[in-house]
Amino acid sequence: MTTRKIAVSLAVAALLVIAVEPAGAMLPVQARDLSMGMAQAAEGVGVQVVGYNPAFLGFHSQPSVTFSFPVLNLGFRFGNNSWSNDDINTYFEDGKVWTDEDRADIIGKLADDKLAMTSDLFIRAFGVSFPAKYLNVAITYDVGMSVDTRLDDELLRLAINGNPIEKLGVQRTFEETKASMLATSRIGLTFAKNFKYAREVDWLDELTAGATFHYYIGHAFLDVAETRGDFMTDYEGTTSHAYFEVVGAGQLSNDESHDFYSDDPTAGSGVGLDLGVGGRLLDGRATVGFSIVNLVNQMSWSGGTRHIYAYDLEGLPLEGMDGGQAYVDSNFVTVDSAAGEDETLSTSLPRLFHLNGSYLLTRRLSVTGGLTFQTNDVVGADAFARAGFGAEWRGLRVLPLRAGMSFGGRSGVAFGAGFGLHFGFWQTDFGIGWESGLFDGAKGMRLGLSSIFVFGARELKEHRITASSGD
Repeated sequence: MTTRKIAVSLAVAALLVIAVEPAGAMLPVQARDLSMGMAQAAEGVGVQVVGYNPAFLGFHSQPSVTFSFPVLNLGFRFGNNSWSNDDINTYFEDGKVWTDEDRADIIGKLADDKLAMTSDLFIRAFGVSFPAKYLNVAITYDVGMSVDTRLDDELLRLAINGNPIEKLGVQRTFEETKASMLATSRIGLTFAKNFKYAREVDWLDELTAGATFHYYIGHAFLDVAETRGDFMTDYEGTTSHAYFEVVGAGQLSNDESHDFYSDDPTAGSGVGLDLGVGGRLLDGRATVGFSIVNLVNQMSWSGGTRHIYAYDLEGLPLEGMDGGQAYVDSNFVTVDSAAGEDETLSTSLPRLFHLNGSYLLTRRLSVTGGLTFQTNDVVGADAFARAGFGAEWRGLRVLPLRAGMSFGGRSGVAFGAGFGLHFGFWQTDFGIGWESGLFDGAKGMRLGLSSIFVFGARELKEHRITASSGD
């Protein structure tokens, strides 16, 4: 066995310690939104506005009742900061043998000396909106998951390049490897009110306000709180040390022998509050709104555990390495010590500030825009500052077409496109997005499918447009 194989074995072993399934936080990933530059909120229909701006549910143009159900309401995204889809397809195929040029190209594309990966899964398992005596009401049940992973460049270089001759006797450290994961579901109750006195203001057609109260159910939480490690090979052998401090709670493993095994599907709980206001202007052509998502939010986890994983290899000899995996297993021993049991853990969810708007250019064409700001750095963080723009063309009522783009956030420059299939009371939307590029040049993808049933007459915006507006 070569020193390269030993290096790969150590790197893989370190990665296995922090490996997590793609899962995480509670941010909507919906078809219409991702196809319009993450800025469709002002055009949302019924339960689609929950999680963005609850006030939009109160507009007169909203349907009387909307209803969504699982399977046909889900969204997924995956992104990284370094490698494009084409890179992944080219270099990470099964059986691929890298040349020196391949390895140099792979390493050369690492951004900011690290590989950062993020992933989100969002499912609206149930949603219904309906009018009450004084308010419009929505009830939703969502499932959301997110994972954030960051791999130190030295660890990646070690895994990809091995330990070349020029690195013999040089100690290499990896201390920036991190991983965090959050899996939750939530029950939401939304109230929205349309205020009649808006009619007394010449320039204001409608004024609405809304609030969504969330009850969160925590299913799994994991955080690699600290990582330290080093690796050195010389003619005497290989020396390496590593230390990982890992905190977790909930169902992280279904194997009773694992440290983070649990048979409790509800290891955490918490509350959240979204607030929003909305308005209609310019004879109903323009829609604007401001909302704070997760203004109040806190998750508490019971039964949390904290484990420390460490190993020390002192001068592992190079002779006899052809013994294969059995040789590595006999010399590479992971030492596990539990630093704490049944800890009470607290986590936060992303707190977002949304400013959204839309404008109806013609009966068939509307444009949307949005700004998003975030104030806390947590698992599933989406945007510390992001701007988005989109457009929807309804030349064919049954087949609306959409496109958009956004700037900022963890996705950088992102593009989206999609379409709808609207047949009477049944509306289904499809969306696809690319992050930091387009098609094979993108460094991530988004996919969304949303389906709702719409009941009750809807006061379409185009009815309020004069004939002189064109088209």
